[in-house]
Parts: sequence; C-alpha cells; structure tokens
Amino acid sequence: MTSVLLTQQVWLTPSTLDFFASRQGLTLPATLRPEPIWRDPDELAALSDAAYAELARQNLLDRGAPSIELVMALRALCAGQRECFCYAATGAKSWRAHAAAIGTDAVYAEYTEGGDQVLLRDAAADHLPQEIAGTLGECEPASERTITCSVGDFMAPTSGVAMERAVPREVKRMRALHDREQRLLEAKLMIAMRDRDGRRRTNGKRAPVVLDVAPGARWITYLTGTAEAPYLNARGADRSVVAELIEHELSVLAELR
Repeated sequence: MTSVLLTQQVWLTPSTLDFFASRQGLTLPATLRPEPIWRDPDELAALSDAAYAELARQNLLDRGAPSIELVMALRALCAGQRECFCYAATGAKSWRAHAAAIGTDAVYAEYTEGGDQVLLRDAAADHLPQEIAGTLGECEPASERTITCSVGDFMAPTSGVAMERAVPREVKRMRALHDREQRLLEAKLMIAMRDRDGRRRTNGKRAPVVLDVAPGARWITYLTGTAEAPYLNARGADRSVVAELIEHELSVLAELR
C-alpha cells in the first residue's frame, strides 16, 4: 500500500528545496544538493522570500508555512529508509534521479545538470526500482549472450601484439562494450538503506551500470563472485531487467543490516 503525498508535480529550484529541507533539520541527498554558497544576511533574506514565493505559486503554503504534504515529501526524500538513485548521462545531457521511501510515504525527484529546477512528484513506495528504471528512457535490449570475465583480467594492462593475442575473448568483448566512442548512455545505479541505528549504507562499488551502445542496444553490467575474486557480467537489459538488478542490490544490502 502506498500513501499519496503530492497530488501534483512540483518544480522547485535546488536552493529552495535545500532551504526548506534545512528548515526541517534535514539534508538533501547528494544527487540533489546544490553547491554550498556563503550568503550574507541580506542574501539569506532574499532567498527566504524567493523560496516562499515559489511555494505560494504552486499552492504549497498552509497559513504561511510549507504544507504538511511537502514537509512529509521532504522527510521521505532526505531521510528515506530505502533509496534508489542514479547518475545518468548521454552526449546531450546529464541528470540525477532519486526515489526514496519511509514506510508507505515515497517521493521521486529528478534534476538535470545545468538546469534551474528539481522535479518532485509522488512515487510508489513498493516500486522504487521501477521509478529509476523508467527515468532512463527506452532502448532495445542487447540480443547477444551474457558476457562474463574476471575483474582482474578486465583491468589487466595490455601492451604489444603478443599480449593482445593472449587476452581472453570474453575480456575483449567486455572491453569493446566499455568503448566510450560507442557510448550513447551511461547510468550508475545506486541504492541505500538505513539500519536499525539509522546509519545509511549504500551498495558503493557494487553499483550496476547501464550502458547503451551504438547503434542502439542496452546492456547492464554488474558484479558477482567474492570480494577476493570478483567477476564482471554484462547482459541485455530492458526496463524490467534494470529494475530486477536494483531489487537484487536492495536485497543484498538488506542482509547486511
């Protein structure tokens, strides 16, 4: 079951979002946090006036204060028990998407780098992975078979014809997949969960990565194996496969809580 926080899409500047989050004693996630800027008292007063004016224009004030719906949305966004987020880029733009939930309260936020507004809208608490998978747009999944190679082999330097001939075929395929000249989209998929003590844990270096490569095929890469002997895998991915891998990361992190 999911509760409804925001009945409409909300567009706020990063500074306004940060201003009202800090007023609630909250800190925006790194995906949405503006660059820190020192402001003198006059600038802070102007920021406050502009922030309240933004809320007024979108009917988000209740007797002069932020509406309870916005306050609850900010709480879900900044102090989520479960979070799914991504850093994505194409040749034309870079953006960050963040979906977070506390209980049945959930919110989705998206910011395009260089833009002046953050999109904030309601989300489904039990479908956070699907929210992030949906932000990547459409691309045909790669139809080739899954690629698997050891991380050690993938990272090993090659120099000279003889060494190049000794490189395993799967490593060559994986390196070709990571050729930036063929890159159409790259998206790093992150998740976070809070443990019983409120400490936030992420999947860190385990984060899967979505790669769209020319002429138009989508792959997702992910790690398996142990910390001592990790393997890098790549498989064709549609939206459901992307969501499935994010779900898997959430389940792995949940076991570590």
